[in-house]
Amino acid sequence: MNDLSRLLCLLPLLTGCDAGGAGGDAGPPARSTTDGGDLATGDAPDGDGSPDSGATEAATALVAGPDGPLRIDRYEAARPDASLQHQGAATGAARSRLGVLPWSGVTLAEAEAACAQAGARLCTCPELLAACQGAGGRAFPYGTSFAAGRCNDYHGSAPVQPTGSSAGCQTPEGVADLVGNLAELCRGPDRETAVAAGGSCRLTALAVSLKLDRCAAQEQQLPVDLRREDVGFRCCDRAP
Repeated sequence: MNDLSRLLCLLPLLTGCDAGGAGGDAGPPARSTTDGGDLATGDAPDGDGSPDSGATEAATALVAGPDGPLRIDRYEAARPDASLQHQGAATGAARSRLGVLPWSGVTLAEAEAACAQAGARLCTCPELLAACQGAGGRAFPYGTSFAAGRCNDYHGSAPVQPTGSSAGCQTPEGVADLVGNLAELCRGPDRETAVAAGGSCRLTALAVSLKLDRCAAQEQQLPVDLRREDVGFRCCDRAP
């Protein structure tokens, strides 16, 4: 593929990541701030995606938001039945879990509903940007300069990875994958369109040259009923 073809692919934010299917239903669990696995128990998943009662991981982090302190999920949203190998099929409350395939192929309204059922709300575009950049306005979640391999980006045709797999792609506050892996849905400033923030796992060398690999990367004016396998979401819940 030549550079022109790659550029045309970049405009829809390089579709094609494969993270599994959709469907089914599951009731909302109680939301918790200590959830590396199940939101009710805090159990982290073991190698086959089942809960391991021997480990816990905080589900959320407190960061400086655009309007004050912000409680944001550490991980890209996951389905209730997600595992290491499969994103699952159940709908319902979005989970913030380490080591499971994140929830992709979701519309803006479905993402908002999944966050609401978890006792939270879909993060806004300014909140995603603030969490990624930090108070110092860094360009990347990990610092001011690009470092190849830190995030699941810059591959051209990489698969979606389980949440938190790129240990170097975390902010100092411990929020993972705000750049790369899945781009993240938020509602556009006009309230009538969607935005995909942060770039996805399909970034190429050309995408990096166009600065689509960093905190401020946004694909704007998307239809609200967009479904793409390289686009997911994240939940926020303002700190008291």
